[in-house]
Amino acid sequence: MTKKVAYIHNVCMPYKADFLSRVFKKEGIQLKGLFGQKKSRKTKLFTIDEPYPFPMKVMWTLSFSFPYRGRAFNFFLNPSLIFHLIKYQPDVIVAGLSNFPNNFFILLYSKWKKVPYVWHGIGSMYEAKSVFRKPLQIPLKLFYDQSTAGIAFNSRAKRYYYEHYGYPSEKIFIVPNVVNTEKVAEDIRRYRKYVTTKRQELELQDKIVVLFTGAFQQAKKIDLLIRAFSRIEDEFAEAFLLLVGDGSIKGDLVHLAESIGVQNILFSGKRFDDSSLYFLLSDIFVMPGLGGLAISHAMCHGLPIIAGMADGTEGDLIIDGVNGFLLRDGSIEELSTNIKKLIMNEKLRKDMGNKSEKMMKTEFSTSRSITKFVDVINRVAGKKI
Repeated sequence: MTKKVAYIHNVCMPYKADFLSRVFKKEGIQLKGLFGQKKSRKTKLFTIDEPYPFPMKVMWTLSFSFPYRGRAFNFFLNPSLIFHLIKYQPDVIVAGLSNFPNNFFILLYSKWKKVPYVWHGIGSMYEAKSVFRKPLQIPLKLFYDQSTAGIAFNSRAKRYYYEHYGYPSEKIFIVPNVVNTEKVAEDIRRYRKYVTTKRQELELQDKIVVLFTGAFQQAKKIDLLIRAFSRIEDEFAEAFLLLVGDGSIKGDLVHLAESIGVQNILFSGKRFDDSSLYFLLSDIFVMPGLGGLAISHAMCHGLPIIAGMADGTEGDLIIDGVNGFLLRDGSIEELSTNIKKLIMNEKLRKDMGNKSEKMMKTEFSTSRSITKFVDVINRVAGKKI
């Protein structure tokens, strides 16, 4: 029997749209997305443009954003949400978190219509408490307690919901949030033949390339990587730092590199369609700060990974000492030491990179994530709340 599923969140980012479009194609699933409005000027959140890859409705959104200690706390309200739920009449609701007060209306609808709902969340990426989080504890706990099950992005998120809200661990299912591994495999086949030419163009023929890719934001700790690399290039002339991306702090990062005398460095700008080419020409991937999808992207390309505390994904994807290194204290010394280990040992780089690639193919493929996601829907469908 086909199950009508409503997936509700404040926005539909490209990675989410890609994942849900594949869920939509699964037999027995009729999926509709209900998302907030296009873009908020004060956040990097946005909903994809048409044509949509699966049935979805973009609702008018009233949003509020409050800056606090360098972060933005966002609240979203979609007044028409209840109307769209009544019209669609889903069998199961999957609700993305960070979507209050909308999730309160999902709870009311679910109670009214006896429809099970599943929350889908990443946990907390920040340890510091805030004045905004404490008042939300009671409504959040109520929302969790009344749900039929939960989907966590990673193991750390699962622990967070269990420890902070007392949500039963047996009702939390982990569905890894990774890049589209099948698409990446196609990109690798497409761009592999250009690697030698691109290395020559960038004068990297004899270099060991240390790669970062992502948005240039404070939370990424790119400054830490530049400072660590300044110690490395003094000792290893073959080392080269490649920074792929852009953002508001790029000027500060360029100034930092110049002021401490880093020579072997390139700011390549944003890369989209040919991003695989930059992974393929690199030897080591480093994510010193917040990030998740880039780690799985690098692993698909067979790179050893060095990562600090990111969104929790790193704890599942990286086996310390096997396919990379997990940073414990996040110091310049620790980061530079681990990069040096990989620069000095080609066999270690190859072995760790091969392990990364194998893990993505066997344990963390997109197909496995989609199967786990659909299994949760099938598990809760028909249960009354």
